[in-house]
Amino acid sequence: MIPVTTNVFMLAITLYCIVFFYGFILLVRKSFLIEASILEYKEEKYKQKIDFLTIRVNRKMNNIPRNDIDYLESLGDYDKIITSSSPPIITKEKISRLSEKLPDTFLGIHRSFIVNIEKIQSFTYEEIKMKNNIKLPISRTYKKSVVETLSKEE
Repeated sequence: MIPVTTNVFMLAITLYCIVFFYGFILLVRKSFLIEASILEYKEEKYKQKIDFLTIRVNRKMNNIPRNDIDYLESLGDYDKIITSSSPPIITKEKISRLSEKLPDTFLGIHRSFIVNIEKIQSFTYEEIKMKNNIKLPISRTYKKSVVETLSKEE
């Protein structure tokens, strides 16, 4: 009987160790995910603090006030930044790179357009009407997220 008892005892210890290590791995994984989300929130807070979008135009670094930007439009290799107070600004930076610099108040509605939510006058499932009466299309791939985001804002 003693050999059988030791085998059951060893089996119990082995199972306990496996469950313990699995729980430990889950705990470590969860802590990394929480740490990543905290880092994301810190980056977003930093983006919200900065009032200017710094871009390179004609070999110079320019600061554009974020609340002045109506929308951004991709023109292939160039991007056009439409502002309320100045003529359109053309830059060679990619729209994806610019979107990383912008806070959550800017929303991608098309692969070629990013709009300032604060400058939207109205919207339908197909297009957005800006405050300066310009209509911009909403693509099918962005439609669901755009409608959800803009419905929350109202």
